[in-house]
Amino acid sequence: MKILNEKYNSDFTIEVETNLVGMINGNVVVRNSVIFVINGMLNGNLSIDKGSRAIVYGMVNGNISNFGTCEIYGVVDGNLSGETDQIFIDQNGKVNR
Repeated sequence: MKILNEKYNSDFTIEVETNLVGMINGNVVVRNSVIFVINGMLNGNLSIDKGSRAIVYGMVNGNISNFGTCEIYGVVDGNLSGETDQIFIDQNGKVNR
């Protein structure tokens, strides 16, 4: 698993299993049927391709466009769109729309 543990100021395309423990200031696209785990902070939009999965334990300050699977245990400050029936929001998770 790739670990992103610094502050990044750019857009990302996630194509291998990745764990964000730092911060990304930019938009992220999750491709290639991989898992993207957010323990840190994403300041930008998150797009999840079909077959891919994102798990939010930290914070997303942006919109989530989901066509794969998304699990929210942390905080999302934005809108959810796409295949919303494939979005799980934990009882402790929070979505501010």
